[in-house]
Amino acid sequence: MSEMQVHNGDEAPTRAALWALLARVVIERPTPQWLDELDTELATVEAGRPLAPQLSGLLVALRKSRRHPGGATVLAVDRTRLLSMVMHGETLSPPCESAALGAAPGGDRVLDVLRSYREAGYEAMAALGAPDHLGNELRFVAHLCRLEGEALAAGDAAAAQRWRAQQLRFLSRHVLAWVPAHCEQLAAKAATGYYAAAAVLIGRACKLALDELDPFTPMIPVAA
Repeated sequence: MSEMQVHNGDEAPTRAALWALLARVVIERPTPQWLDELDTELATVEAGRPLAPQLSGLLVALRKSRRHPGGATVLAVDRTRLLSMVMHGETLSPPCESAALGAAPGGDRVLDVLRSYREAGYEAMAALGAPDHLGNELRFVAHLCRLEGEALAAGDAAAAQRWRAQQLRFLSRHVLAWVPAHCEQLAAKAATGYYAAAAVLIGRACKLALDELDPFTPMIPVAA
């Protein structure tokens, strides 16, 4: 056995699925098809898993919103108000890192985000309006988790460790610098329980992320 160790290979795909779900909650319009899919996904969450209370809270809010007359329209309006790049004269900034932190849209923070994307072969969704949009950053973390999982599946522990380090760097330097605080604002200003619950879930997931990636969590040995 070598001294090199990696985290259990099942963790990376699980993390990838979670971050992809969080990204879709932000990105997807609240169409009946998407809400059906999300309901099915949330209904399978086991009670003891991390974030179970927040995921359950989102499911409850989702089902309540769908029982409300005109619920889909109300959700669509709230999504535009909270998650689009349109300014509405409110105290809430647009949902992107540079705006939330008062940084220039083309400044060093955004350039570092773009550099991280290029290094990992990730293409930002232009439709979101900004490369550092909340949806793009969450989706990028999911992408890094998938790359880690693929490296582990291929037996390339060194590559897996590199992708894991990229996750730690991006989360600490970018996501955690603004997303939890911004999600607190989103939850407070949401007009619907659904988007309030989504903001609580995303904020909590970000706060737990570094604990899950801590290098001192249990590892498994890799054969030399």
